[in-house]
Amino acid sequence: MTIKAGDIAICSRGELGLVTEDMPQWVTYKWVAPCSKQLGHTEVVCSCEKGYTFVGVHLTEGNGHKIGAPWASRNPRVVGHISSLLAESNILQTILCEEMRLAPGRVKK
Repeated sequence: MTIKAGDIAICSRGELGLVTEDMPQWVTYKWVAPCSKQLGHTEVVCSCEKGYTFVGVHLTEGNGHKIGAPWASRNPRVVGHISSLLAESNILQTILCEEMRLAPGRVKK
């Protein structure tokens, strides 16, 4: 599947984002505590790491970010497109439910 601007996707950390660029961008990740390497994640997000990644904005809050904060993923899993919101009003609720199913520990109660 080709990833494009407007896609709604989930990154390897289970965070929902809106892709804003059609092509991967060269980025330097900032340090995230605790370091994802220590948590055993396959995608390492630590100080000074650089690489090509799809970029966008967060659509949910958690792990220290707010809605609209920068979001990035090397291998995003596309779950929809922003144009779908116009065609089907309940798609965002479906996507959010899917994200919560994938990362139940991050659901605020």
